[in-house]
Amino acid sequence: MKTRDKLIAAKVAYLKRGFHSDGGNLYLKVRESGGRSWIFRYERAGHQRDLGLGAFPDVSLKQAREKAAKLRRMIVDGLTPVLEKPVQEKNFQQVAVEYIEGQKSGWKNEKHYRQWLSTLEQYAFPSIGRLYPKEIALEHVLRILKPIWESKTETASRVRARLERVLDYAKAHGLRSGDNPAAWKGNLDSILPKASSVTEVEHFKAVSIEVMPDLYESLKKSSAVSALCLRWVILTACRSGEGRGSLWSEIDRHRGTWTIPVARAKTKKAHVVPLSGEMLVVLEKAREYDDGSGLIFPSPSGKTLSDVALAKALKTRLEEGATVHGMRSAFKDWALERCPLIPDHVSEACLAHASGDKVRDAYARTDLVEQKKDLLERWSDYLTCGGAAGY
Repeated sequence: MKTRDKLIAAKVAYLKRGFHSDGGNLYLKVRESGGRSWIFRYERAGHQRDLGLGAFPDVSLKQAREKAAKLRRMIVDGLTPVLEKPVQEKNFQQVAVEYIEGQKSGWKNEKHYRQWLSTLEQYAFPSIGRLYPKEIALEHVLRILKPIWESKTETASRVRARLERVLDYAKAHGLRSGDNPAAWKGNLDSILPKASSVTEVEHFKAVSIEVMPDLYESLKKSSAVSALCLRWVILTACRSGEGRGSLWSEIDRHRGTWTIPVARAKTKKAHVVPLSGEMLVVLEKAREYDDGSGLIFPSPSGKTLSDVALAKALKTRLEEGATVHGMRSAFKDWALERCPLIPDHVSEACLAHASGDKVRDAYARTDLVEQKKDLLERWSDYLTCGGAAGY
């Protein structure tokens, strides 16, 4: 006589009221109302205990047997039989927001957080936001990316990378399995063309080096802190955010340097800027705006100046389309044209450019403080002498 698997799947739905044993501690409880549920019955310390395994037909006979087998193994191992807590289902939007919130503290600024959220809100959530991560397949990813892959290639590339990260996160938390449909290598790379082949890289508009002395002179006449900060950005050839976030604690008067720390540097490497004479003039002027916040160029509200503030200071003085980032391009053009005997890697070091060139990267590790100081002094002279300084 069978001691297990006594019940027949096709007859489970028709069994009358009562407890029906399948063997191996598994019972089907049929209520007077006709409702059916699975029970795992066992003894512990002389007392009978029942553990619910779920209602039929939501839990099939086969599934109930599998659950019962796991619980019996626990008893054999001397453990109290308990059901595994099911993973709480979350849709893609909930998982994405959870991932973003978890990463927020590791990102450099609030802007990065907002960009992550806005791109997914615009391109992903309307299409797959309500789907569970385990339901998302290649077809869903392509439905998001194809319409923008050629018209908004850079944005599409970012959306793809963010989809991949969120789906990896979902897999790590047991919310999906299998390959990532948003992965590029070995997946989308065989369907979509490379981003570089469908879009022309849009560079920031460079400013003619001939107008730089006049621009600098105009900025010197302004009493606005935004104009002073823009002078600093031009002189140091730094990035806008690095310049606007400059702190007095980063200035070393003894060594004559300004060090952009890892936490604020785009390249994730500390960047040392030797101070030229004109940079020291700017710092002296900045003392007038010192509000105790630690910022060298604080906004009127005591916070970091916005990129818009610098853009406005530039827009009133130069032609349409000129950007603050274009100041770095102007510095590079000047270095190439006016200082041809100075090795290219020196100006690249001043710009803190990341490079795939191992030789150049080796130079970068030495800081090149003296070489950078010489080049930045020449740049300061060019700007303050009306372009008369020649090299």
